[in-house]
Amino acid sequence: MNTEYFLILPNVYLHESCSIGEATFHRFGSADGKLGNDKNEELLKNIQQMLFNNGFSGLFTYYYFDSNQPFQNIVLDVRKIMTIFRYVVFEEHPDYSLELLTYYLLQAEKLPDEVAEMKYWLEGIQDGNQHIHFEAPGFREVTRRVTYPEVLSLHDGHFLIQRFDANDLEDKYIIAMERFNRTRKENHDHAEDILNLATAFEHIFKLKGTNKAELLAMNLVQTFELSESPLAGTFAEWSKQFYKTRGELSHGNAFEHYRKETGYNFWEDCFKWKHPNGSTGYRPHAYIASKIFQLLIERLLGGQEAIRIKELEQMLTEYKIKPLIESKIESLITYNEIQYRKLKELVDSGKPFDHAYFDLVSKIKQRDGTEDKSVLLELLPHFLNVTENRFPDLQKECKEIMNLLATENMHSIGSKVMKLSQKIKGKETDRHVMNDETVKVFCLWQFFEKAYLALTHIAWLERSTK
Repeated sequence: MNTEYFLILPNVYLHESCSIGEATFHRFGSADGKLGNDKNEELLKNIQQMLFNNGFSGLFTYYYFDSNQPFQNIVLDVRKIMTIFRYVVFEEHPDYSLELLTYYLLQAEKLPDEVAEMKYWLEGIQDGNQHIHFEAPGFREVTRRVTYPEVLSLHDGHFLIQRFDANDLEDKYIIAMERFNRTRKENHDHAEDILNLATAFEHIFKLKGTNKAELLAMNLVQTFELSESPLAGTFAEWSKQFYKTRGELSHGNAFEHYRKETGYNFWEDCFKWKHPNGSTGYRPHAYIASKIFQLLIERLLGGQEAIRIKELEQMLTEYKIKPLIESKIESLITYNEIQYRKLKELVDSGKPFDHAYFDLVSKIKQRDGTEDKSVLLELLPHFLNVTENRFPDLQKECKEIMNLLATENMHSIGSKVMKLSQKIKGKETDRHVMNDETVKVFCLWQFFEKAYLALTHIAWLERSTK
């Protein structure tokens, strides 16, 4: 006999449904989050109330399924699916943290048909390996403020979503991606990241022995077909430095060794790639290793996009950061710039402020670093006008920002925009149900928060290039 399950991701609100193999993730709290089954619809509403009573928004993403497999097998399958889900999220939302993607596995048979019948505690599995308990609806009133959900946009065109079922992936890829995902923990450091990324590479290539640096470089060169490229030698030098740092961390002599060798602060300098020809603008090893790993997974698992090897080459061969950032900002129209341009086209069309704006704003990545200054300055007045009309008590803040736009002082504008986003976020709204009013508040808050990050980055660029 089959058992029914709900895989729940609280406070995660998908831009649209997405599937990984047979697992289809839906958002609950809007029209598309329905199963077409009255009983299950009621169970989902009970879960929603339960989440709301435990400090979540009541808006969540879920995957509903049934199976006759032993429960432990279900847990392992869910871990695989969530490893891929998390990996895709981190590729498309680099600023996202592992803690925001906590998931819960609940058995439908343990959820009663009506809220009134629920017991005080419900047992489930958290993140695939830990028992958790929720307080049931009606048990107590929540005293802390309920948080806003995080809005995610995952593209069906992503090669892992499009081509692979979790069960088809070899364990080495799942384990490697789990290690990569750990580098997105909220509280992490470069030491943790280097150890996790080194382990990820070792699982992919089955690296063993004392010459792992040479083996890693050789495998990377072969995989990317760069044996005739100058980058082959650079890979060898980078891998040597990367594994030197990794070894010193593992064996406990990193701090003293680094101080004697360089005289510099270990935490600030040891984790950075030292280009043989340069002395400024070092990039963290963990950042480079993370980029290499993502390109590697795409290459090995048949991603359809062209290998972004040029970006990798710049990271490893340009020993000053400044030229790389300038070339990226000035000559490439990349992800965020495209989203902001689409948003500008929507504004110019005169379309009313509705779900279309929300959908586009939700796709904008934080800290992407490819925003266009002129487009941002043209967009801000529109969103400030919408804010003034929706929240008359914020007219003063909106007018202060409007007056600053002519100065093009990105730092001052960004500071005011950040304060405005926090005030909008603090506005009371019904976060338990996704309706037109909630969408508008979410959209305004998300836009100004992301605009603040973009403005701050542009201000830093302007200072660094003077």
